[in-house]
Amino acid sequence: MFEPDLTKFSGLQKRILSSFVMISLIGLIFWGGSFPIKVLVLFLVAGLSFEWSKICKLSVKFTPITIALLVFVAVYATSVSRSTLGVGVLLCLASVGIFLSWISWYRRFLWFALGLLYIGLPTLSMFWILDHLQEGVLILLWILSLSVINDVAAYFTGTWLKGPKLMEVISPKKTWSGFFGGLICSSLAGGLFYFFIHSNLSLQQFMGLCSVVAFLSTAGDLFESRIKRFHKIKDSGTIIPGHGGLFDRLDGFLFSVPFITLAIFLWPQAILFIWK
Repeated sequence: MFEPDLTKFSGLQKRILSSFVMISLIGLIFWGGSFPIKVLVLFLVAGLSFEWSKICKLSVKFTPITIALLVFVAVYATSVSRSTLGVGVLLCLASVGIFLSWISWYRRFLWFALGLLYIGLPTLSMFWILDHLQEGVLILLWILSLSVINDVAAYFTGTWLKGPKLMEVISPKKTWSGFFGGLICSSLAGGLFYFFIHSNLSLQQFMGLCSVVAFLSTAGDLFESRIKRFHKIKDSGTIIPGHGGLFDRLDGFLFSVPFITLAIFLWPQAILFIWK
């Protein structure tokens, strides 16, 4: 008879309590509309910039302020121009860091440029969605919800079923069972959500799209894990009890948002939907 190993759920109560508080706060912020979401995003940019500096062992005094200010400049360029100008600004700034790293062999310039893109692109994507889409708040909530569902389902499925490791070198705890559990649960959640929206996609197509978002979320989780392993740290921070830092909680969402924004930009009729 199958008996789940409940000892693996260490610190689960703290994790659940923190999740409840976060969901409540984010729910209130999303209920308030675009403006409070933008304010939250700007605060997150500051926090993420600080965490990135600590992860990559950059100057904690100057690097967070510099990254945050440059991201704010790109956001301002996007908001004023009502276009994708901010993306160009961000790419140019990151290119300067990459060039300086190449001519000086000073790797910290490269990590600075990567952090600028890692934090800046999702930020610009969120502002673009909120400024240009009628149901921008709904789209962001959909992406965020799928990232959370994928993460939670993967955690519980992988803990109960165990099995072969997904990428042990990068993330020792992730399993194939957790990976597929996250995809399936995200797809099913998308199927349920489908009955509350108007979409040009069929039910099966929309569930497939939700699986793509879940896949991107897992890729983002692995990407962040690879960076942490390279720098020999376990968590990006300690601000969220039971979870770690902001990157630990938002890695999948940060990775997914730019790709979904690009898909919306290229195929709006296929991706977009509205409430019934």
